[in-house]
Amino acid sequence: YNEYGQVIGINVAKSLVIVVTFEEDMHGNMIEVPTRVPEGEGIGWAIRVEELLPHLDALDIPYRSVGSMEHVSRIWKDDPGVFFGILGAVMLSLTAMILAFTRRGRVAVGTVARKSMNVVTRRSYGPRGGGALPPGRAALRGLGGTYEGSVVELDEDPLVLGRDPRVCQLVFGESSPEVSKRHAVLRFDSDQGVMTLEDTWSTNGTFLMSGARCEPGKEYTLRAGDRFYLGGKRNMFEVLVGG
Repeated sequence: YNEYGQVIGINVAKSLVIVVTFEEDMHGNMIEVPTRVPEGEGIGWAIRVEELLPHLDALDIPYRSVGSMEHVSRIWKDDPGVFFGILGAVMLSLTAMILAFTRRGRVAVGTVARKSMNVVTRRSYGPRGGGALPPGRAALRGLGGTYEGSVVELDEDPLVLGRDPRVCQLVFGESSPEVSKRHAVLRFDSDQGVMTLEDTWSTNGTFLMSGARCEPGKEYTLRAGDRFYLGGKRNMFEVLVGG
């Protein structure tokens, strides 16, 4: 039987072994008698129920055959949450495939990431917002382009700037083609109160306010009030450091 009490096979034999038992003979003497006993529970032979059905038909014995879909319907009745979980997993997988293999999907990821960053990091620090950046904290103020008017706070983790949402935390969209997929990275040392800027072999370059182009792979120290831009002056940022 299965878990629902439905017949799946007919037992026809068990696995037996020969053991020696002792019995009294007709004269009252104990003698050894070889006896076949079951080797263990659950060990035996059976015929599948499908082999029995033609014989039931020949004898006109009624029966009801249960298909695999009835098992599925029982699961739905007992625990419908399983199906919703499977459906959700399938939908997530399809969405991930669309985002991974289509240009439109990659653009959507970049847009969502950029908007999320704007919502999370749009704060009022510095003179424009009328507030003060706390000591030991640093931020970037966008002076143009995608992040104009936004203030992005930094922590001890590096902040990667570029168009690829898979590797960047500050993501630029398709409207900023001058920005490379992984354009530059910023790091902040709270103990020293300084920020470092490194160009990561971008196509159009990372520039200091003086117009000097940053050498790829080399770190440049930035202090409060310093400015830099990515690819062109449209993507310019100002460094804010609390003190």
